[in-house]
Amino acid sequence: MFRVLFVLVAVAMSMVEATSLCGCSCGREDRRVCWAIENCVCRPFHNHCILKYTSDENEKAGKGHLVPVSRDQCRKHIPHCPNTKVIADVSKPPACGCKGKAGPVEKMTFDSLCHLQREAA
Repeated sequence: MFRVLFVLVAVAMSMVEATSLCGCSCGREDRRVCWAIENCVCRPFHNHCILKYTSDENEKAGKGHLVPVSRDQCRKHIPHCPNTKVIADVSKPPACGCKGKAGPVEKMTFDSLCHLQREAA
């Protein structure tokens, strides 16, 4: 019974086409994080493709484009926040040390949203 159910689920999953979160052709497998400034606020992006897609969408909406910057430049634009604890799911590097591979996700507590943004940047 378990084998039949497993085969049915495997067949169903192989027939379903994966959808992208942003509605674009950018792959989530590429995990080379990049940073950009939007309205004087630092924003980390999953990869350059998603950054470019978001920048193009902002321009279409009349919001202006995103300015790609280095991690250190981006950190200067993180606003100061009051101390309210923030709990977030944080993806850690994989044990194999492979670039671009997904690692384990852990819950972490930060002193404020700014501390979370600094850690992400």
